[in-house]
Amino acid sequence: AINLAAGAIYQMDDKLALDAQLGTRFDDSNDAATTSLEAGVLYANSRKLDFGAKVGATNLSSFTETLALRLFLNLRI
Repeated sequence: AINLAAGAIYQMDDKLALDAQLGTRFDDSNDAATTSLEAGVLYANSRKLDFGAKVGATNLSSFTETLALRLFLNLRI
C-alpha cells in the first residue's frame, strides 16, 4: 500500500491550533484508491499537557460509515 497525505496547521494563538489533513491510500488488494479527510483542534494547556479533538472520515466514498470523532490527550515528559 502507498499512503500520501498533506495537511496544514493554523496557529490561532499561543495555546490554540487548528489542523486539517487530506490523504489518499493506494492498496494493491483493491484497485480503487480511498481518500480521507480530517480536521481538528489542539489546545496546549501548558508545556507538558495538551488536548484536543479530531473529526474525519477514512474513506470519503463511504463517508457516513467511516466518520469518527476522536478525543486525545498528550503528556510530554
